[in-house]
Amino acid sequence: GVSAENDSITSIAIGVSVDREVRSLLGENLEAIRQFRRAFPHVPLQQFLNPAYYLKTKEPRAAVTDFIASALERGDECGLHIHAWRGLVDAAGVAFREGPKFADDRVEVPRAADDWGFFEQEAGYDVPLEAYAAEDLAKIIAVSTEMLEEAGFGIAPSFRAGGWMSGPRVQAALVERRFTFDCSAVDPQLALSRFGDMPLCRWLTELWPQVDATTQPFLIDTSRGQLWEVADNAGLIDYTSVEEFVDRMHQNIRACRTSDRRGILVTGFHQETARVFLDRLSHALHEAEAITEREGVALSFVSQMPELIDTSGQRAGRL
Repeated sequence: GVSAENDSITSIAIGVSVDREVRSLLGENLEAIRQFRRAFPHVPLQQFLNPAYYLKTKEPRAAVTDFIASALERGDECGLHIHAWRGLVDAAGVAFREGPKFADDRVEVPRAADDWGFFEQEAGYDVPLEAYAAEDLAKIIAVSTEMLEEAGFGIAPSFRAGGWMSGPRVQAALVERRFTFDCSAVDPQLALSRFGDMPLCRWLTELWPQVDATTQPFLIDTSRGQLWEVADNAGLIDYTSVEEFVDRMHQNIRACRTSDRRGILVTGFHQETARVFLDRLSHALHEAEAITEREGVALSFVSQMPELIDTSGQRAGRL
């Protein structure tokens, strides 16, 4: 990317993340990610890894590791992404909770058969992590990190909760396990426009009422200490059209021009639906590059959270 040469230049940093849901390991999605990376070699990814693949698959652990690693490149950050799959909760020695559920088993949520049917059916995907006690979440986070590190992945102190369901319990557990960045904040309007009235959207509105298109990283106080919250302010591309992404890009540029700091815009995709949505993300990033060039805005792509945020102690707040 291009960085600003002086403080007078409006500057936007885009973060592109990858969530792994542990629904499938389809080669078609892996190939889509490889094609994306060939088209955008200058875009590092914030890779939210999930250890539950090792508990679900009958494949050798080395094969799972190779599948995950083949989508990684130098410059990527490897963070942690957790859904409360029963096998993972059991592995942590925590009593599994059957509910509540944020997806509500709604038929209007599309579910490709080869994706959702790849592994044997297992409960917990749509049980919000926030339903668990902080001490139990700390155990789940600990065993998850250990499993990935045993597989050879270095895990950065960055986290995203399944369904963006991060509240006081999740955040306290993250601080206890020495995580610095929670990337679970999201603009609830994106989910509302995609899914309408369902538990996910209602709970996101309760968790993140102040998050919108221009929300910048901010510090939050937990019962265990402070934590940086990095808003997914452009949403995942599964739920955001190119037009909506472009609108959010323009909103952040306007906000930057009235401030003295770089604007941060975060988007991303899911590994499990890469084959469907990476073309849309490619279009959105091409639009971002064209807009910033046309408007004289310095554009960079950043995956490492310490590079994205001034962590010197200054509260970033909203632009």
